[in-house]
Amino acid sequence: MYHCHDTYSFLSILYVSYQEITGSVLAEDDDNFQGLKVLSDARHCWRKNAYYSDVVFLGHITHRAIHHELVTKEDEPISQNHEIIGTERFYEWADAKGLSIHLHGHDRNGSVNKIVKDRQYTDNGNDTWHATKNLARSFVKVAKGKPVNRGVTWHPELSDKGAGIKTHYYWAMKTCDGDPDLLRFRLDNIVRHYQNDHRNCFAGNVRHPGARCKTDPNYEPTRTTIRDPVAAQLLTRWIQKSTIYEWPLDYVNVSKFLISHR
Repeated sequence: MYHCHDTYSFLSILYVSYQEITGSVLAEDDDNFQGLKVLSDARHCWRKNAYYSDVVFLGHITHRAIHHELVTKEDEPISQNHEIIGTERFYEWADAKGLSIHLHGHDRNGSVNKIVKDRQYTDNGNDTWHATKNLARSFVKVAKGKPVNRGVTWHPELSDKGAGIKTHYYWAMKTCDGDPDLLRFRLDNIVRHYQNDHRNCFAGNVRHPGARCKTDPNYEPTRTTIRDPVAAQLLTRWIQKSTIYEWPLDYVNVSKFLISHR
């Protein structure tokens, strides 16, 4: 059986003192010496209402633990708030060590969002895995349904798009160059792409190759082309209700984390 103390034993191996990680911390600085990029998450033992919570901070480049905070119910009686306490302590530690945190990625805890955004020199980034993990499940609602609701809540022209939607979302985040308006534009363009209109599809730049629909003269769509305006409208509404579309500023830093999804 997995026990919480196993977590602490594991973390005792990962976590090392500031003096020991000096080299790793310096290795985490980006080419422009803007500061460190960190990823954080909270682990609540084996249940959400746990007495102990681990809040761990990993360096983005090495994925090595650079800091760990153990928060208990003596510190904060509500387990769901342990991540907030751990994050506040992390920044107290980093500031005391003179470490500049350039970018902080986490799993969209609203209070952590506020802590990071209130810091003048730290960019906030929400974890894309949590944001996209339910896209396929949500998309089913517009891709299939009862015959009586055909063309009302779902459309058969969307039935083969579920598998590709997540790829389009990752690619939109990766190529938006930190611009929330461009991120939304790329997400809106998913509809035009599936209508076989590729005028606004990504043509490529020095960092990323262009989409095949834009660069391959022999490109042929592999999914059903959307021809019915009702299907296009359903897909548009679904995209614009997604978390990433509604909160684009929280997801524009994906390219800085060098996420490799396509």
